[in-house]
Amino acid sequence: MAAVGLVVLGTLTSGDRAQASHVSCGDTITADTTLDSDLIDCPNNGILIGADGITLDLNGHLIDGDGAPAAGCDLEVEFCDTGVANDGHDGVTVMHGSVRELAQGVSVVEGARHNRVLGISSSKNFFFGIVVVNSARSLVRGTSGNRNLAPEGDGMGVFFSHHIRILHNSFRRNSGPGIHVGDSTDNLIKGNEFSRNQPALLIEGSDRNRVRRNRFVRGSEGILVTGNGNRNVIARNRIFR
Repeated sequence: MAAVGLVVLGTLTSGDRAQASHVSCGDTITADTTLDSDLIDCPNNGILIGADGITLDLNGHLIDGDGAPAAGCDLEVEFCDTGVANDGHDGVTVMHGSVRELAQGVSVVEGARHNRVLGISSSKNFFFGIVVVNSARSLVRGTSGNRNLAPEGDGMGVFFSHHIRILHNSFRRNSGPGIHVGDSTDNLIKGNEFSRNQPALLIEGSDRNRVRRNRFVRGSEGILVTGNGNRNVIARNRIFR
């Protein structure tokens, strides 16, 4: 298991109870944490969020998977191969670094509110660069979800969530949609750039989402709206073939 040095303010927990200044792939943090080196070839999860109101600052560093699915792990019931995983904690910030070669880069799920994902580059993942599920009132800004892998890699997924603001990000060369929105309401997608996704933006069965002032370049399709969604607003976007 790859080890990494961290500057940790407070306490952390792990299966092996890591020292206060260092954690390993798969550890859970419960206080503000600033990365001071990369995590390389994590065989399963990178870092798990274990408390409300904390900040994980990658400080320009990388959380890197081993490029292979974790043996015996079922994404339907547990986190597997996730770079940064937040299961239900409010007020968490993840910022300033890179995640790659995992099942999903950054996950915010199960009722988590008021989260922020800022300045994260997430690439070459099997399913999602960033994914938000059953969550609310969170922000993704200045982040990228690029080159996520065939056959299912999306730049970002938003499912069963509301009041998510997706602002000034980039989504390029994903095998799936740049952003995939499903069964979600009242979200804002604004000022993002999409290039060569399949399609750029997919909205399925969702209501009252606003798609404004985005730039779509060289995608197989621009914006695709399907299902029984109502009152979505798509305005002042620019689409270039």
